[in-house]
Amino acid sequence: MAKILGIGATCSVGVKGLHPRRLLDGAYPTCTPKQRLSGLLSMRRDNRKLNGRSQSCVVFRHDDFPNQELYCQEGWCRVDREGPIDALFESAKEDQVAHDEMEVQFPSEATGRTEDIVLMRAAGFDVDDDNDPDPENVPVEGEPIDDDPRSWGWNGICYRRIKRLEEHPMNGFLDVEGHTNWECC
Repeated sequence: MAKILGIGATCSVGVKGLHPRRLLDGAYPTCTPKQRLSGLLSMRRDNRKLNGRSQSCVVFRHDDFPNQELYCQEGWCRVDREGPIDALFESAKEDQVAHDEMEVQFPSEATGRTEDIVLMRAAGFDVDDDNDPDPENVPVEGEPIDDDPRSWGWNGICYRRIKRLEEHPMNGFLDVEGHTNWECC
């Protein structure tokens, strides 16, 4: 069973994941990626700024760094020995569940029924309940209708290539074996 992190727990953390970096770079100038610092005593959980974002961190103290606080992101620490049961940290997932329960509850599944529309209007939302087009999309009476005969699509002719061949008649042909150069523009 996984050990739970809390106040008084003894942990080990990869040196590359520990902060403040200036303090650790002075003590471990040539650390390897897998090198870990063990014997860290967790003191509290705190929000610290890491990589430009506020993240949940665990604050430690260590005998090699007297009167200094070391900290790391929670995912980087491995618990070697748990602290007292009454001082265990709550899991971040439980905190997230409590936050998710506070989301806005809508009146119903919004099926478009008249009861839903009345409830949404009572909640302060604007509801467009008709199937009429927007006024700017309705043509004005007496205005000429644009009957443009053009259509979308491609009929297999590259008009840029034809224009180039009209300007330079021999530009699209090769003299070798009668092949044509079909690269466009």
